[in-house]
Amino acid sequence: SYFVGDFLKEKVHWEERYITIIAFAITFAIIVLAISLLGKLFTKLADFAYLGWINKALGGVFGAMKLALILSVILMVFDKLNNTLPFVDKEDIEKSTLYEPVKTLAAVLFPNWIHVVSDTIENPEETE
Repeated sequence: SYFVGDFLKEKVHWEERYITIIAFAITFAIIVLAISLLGKLFTKLADFAYLGWINKALGGVFGAMKLALILSVILMVFDKLNNTLPFVDKEDIEKSTLYEPVKTLAAVLFPNWIHVVSDTIENPEETE
């Protein structure tokens, strides 16, 4: 996302924190598109080599990973909202087996991006 960020800095005159978030989003979209295209290529190769069952198994693994990442982001937003305006008891959250591990997944995979987004949400009027 640094390359995209540098490109955006030359083209637009936005605040640094917005450029960082937009650069990450653009980079993420490019990576998703590239992985999708590679997936289609590997599907064709798997069909050609009669490896359809491996393709389905690995597709299920990657699908589960994608779902876990999306749930992690949703749970992070939920946690921020629940801290501000509590609508689920902390005791119920603590009873959950998967809440903390799934919630921390995105922070483990994208630590810098999470901090930038959190800072922007918590302090939108500050400029860097």
